[in-house]
Order: sequence, then structure tokens, then C-alpha cells
Amino acid sequence: MTPATPPLLPKPPALSADERAQCAALAALLHASRGLAHWALTLGAIALLLSLAMPVLAGPSISAWQQYTLILVVLLSIIERYLAFRLHLDERLFTHLAQGHIASLTALDEALARLRLRPRPGVTRPLDERVAGTRRWMTRHAAVVGLQFLALLAGLIPTLIRPWP
Repeated sequence: MTPATPPLLPKPPALSADERAQCAALAALLHASRGLAHWALTLGAIALLLSLAMPVLAGPSISAWQQYTLILVVLLSIIERYLAFRLHLDERLFTHLAQGHIASLTALDEALARLRLRPRPGVTRPLDERVAGTRRWMTRHAAVVGLQFLALLAGLIPTLIRPWP
């Protein structure tokens, strides 16, 4: 007796040429937005260095406001790094979808579920929903970087406008 073979599941539909082009365009946009992540990393490093150096260099003349804003930039850097990681992962996934290395959205969902990066969906999400979701992550990332910049600026302005001895 031979063991029963499981029934073959229908092959998931491959992405169309238009869908691959959409994936490639989004991957290119994500790649171009990496400059924002580099800028955010620089802002975080500046804030960390200043938060360590200003008390030594400025002594008691550094205000609590300045210290808090610099700490806020460093804390926002942690959130920014997560968002940058997430966007980098999406960039690579959309690149592989565009190039045909990942055959279908169902195959992508299965791979992500096996890696425990995402729960196994009951129904495969359409590409447009995925693109919209990635665009929301990009907006969140830009907002966090903007907050980092404003907080750093708010922490530095008192030092910049203070009269020099």
C-alpha cells in the first residue's frame, strides 16, 4: 500500500506585469527614502553626543529643557530605527516581487508566516492594500524624523541665541 498523497492545491496566481511594475516603483521609492533614515540616524547621533557632552562643556548653564529635548531625540531614534528596518524589509520584499523571485502574494504570505513575522492570513491581501500599508509606514517614518529634527532644534535654539561671553 502506498501512502495517500495530499491533494494538490491550486497554484496561486502570479503577479501581472503591471503589478510587478507597481512593486518595482514602490521598491525604488523606498530605496530613495533611505536618505531620510540616514538623516535620522545622524540626528540621533548628534543628540546623543550633545546630551553627553553639553553638561560637561556648558556646565550648569544647560537647562532641563535642553536636556529633555536631547533625550527625546534619542528616544525617537529608537522608534525611527524600527520604522527604518521595517521599510528596508518592505523594500527588499517588493524588489523580489518585482523581479519574480517571489512568485505570488500567497507565497510571500506563507513565507512570512513560516518565519513568524506575520500571522497566516485567511485570505491573501491584494497588492494595492500592501502598497497603501507601506506608504502609511513611510508617512509614520517621515513624521518621526520630523519630530526628531524639531526636538533637536528646540534643544539647540537656546544655546544658539544665548549671548556669548
